[in-house]
Amino acid sequence: MYLSIKRDGLALHGRLDAPKLDSFPVAIIFHGFGGSTDDFPESNFSRIAKSLVDCGIGVIRFDFNGHGKSEGNFTNMNIFNEINDAIAILEYVKGQSYTEGIYLIGHSQGGVVAGMTAGLYPDIVKKLVLLAPAASLKTDAQKGRCFHNIYDTNNIPDAINVDGIHNVGGHYFRIAKNLPIYEITKNFTNPTLAICGLRDAVVSRQAIQQYKKELTNCRIEYMDVDHGLNGNETDRMIELIAEFLSTEPSMPKLDDVFSIDVKITNTEEVKASPVSARIVSFTGFCNSPLFKGEIVSGGADTQIITENTTMLSARYILKGTDFTGTPCSIFIENNAASLPDSELITTPKVLTDSSALKYLEEAKLSGSIIPTDNGVKVIIKKYS
Repeated sequence: MYLSIKRDGLALHGRLDAPKLDSFPVAIIFHGFGGSTDDFPESNFSRIAKSLVDCGIGVIRFDFNGHGKSEGNFTNMNIFNEINDAIAILEYVKGQSYTEGIYLIGHSQGGVVAGMTAGLYPDIVKKLVLLAPAASLKTDAQKGRCFHNIYDTNNIPDAINVDGIHNVGGHYFRIAKNLPIYEITKNFTNPTLAICGLRDAVVSRQAIQQYKKELTNCRIEYMDVDHGLNGNETDRMIELIAEFLSTEPSMPKLDDVFSIDVKITNTEEVKASPVSARIVSFTGFCNSPLFKGEIVSGGADTQIITENTTMLSARYILKGTDFTGTPCSIFIENNAASLPDSELITTPKVLTDSSALKYLEEAKLSGSIIPTDNGVKVIIKKYS
């Protein structure tokens, strides 16, 4: 079913996909910069809509002003008037007799709009899904950059043709560089799911991770997709969105597994450009209820360092006794990507000859690293 609503005299074109129910929650999808509702069966938006309808959730997609079939001039588009579009759509959905609740889904620039709209309407929006939210558009504008175009931030032109097709008005960049993205979005305290594409070459992981820092109830999933949400895990991403919106929110419980005190004994580094490498040698001990023992010689953390990211991979063996008193060994591999000013969360893998701890080899584990005076403390927990 196709829809049209008015916002300040402009007709905004949209589509409703609804389950065969009298009433149902509605998810509103906001597309990205230069995008549209992608109203064809194979599109990711159409696949998301079908998945949600199968779960009893209605889906409304709209073209922002100056996009797709909606009225307006693309050159006049900016984040503020896209938020006005979003509010008009939200008010329309809120006024429908079939609406039981409202969820927002936003991709790229539409993710920024969805987040800020949720922050303005935290009492109305029940859940929020951010797909590669392009919060880095603010820092790009502060640096005078849009796609491959460079401009003087102190002398912003009236318009810039950014890709050979789209002329973006200078007002867009003036607004973007001062946009209070996180300041408004953090007013939203209901459940949020953020998808970070591991192949995303447009939006930095740091920009997406900042949402987790600012929002009190935000979960990030790192997936093998690009900025357009295409990749090896597109199907799984669509499943995650449906699971997140169709189930009651619950925070995963983490049970402590190991607490390991690590003492750094040596660091060797090759400083090159633009990539450097470092090997950190260490010893240490574990004194936890499940296991007590020491790191044997040979523990090493290999680090590959670029301007914005440090890739970490630590491997070591612990020898000691498990909680049954049986002597055993444990091999641990801890991998992570460290970004500037972001929390370092690792993905541990465990191998052991302890029959009592064998279950950890298949468990979903999460690790965190806390700096100490002469090394770090590694905390490994298991999702229960």
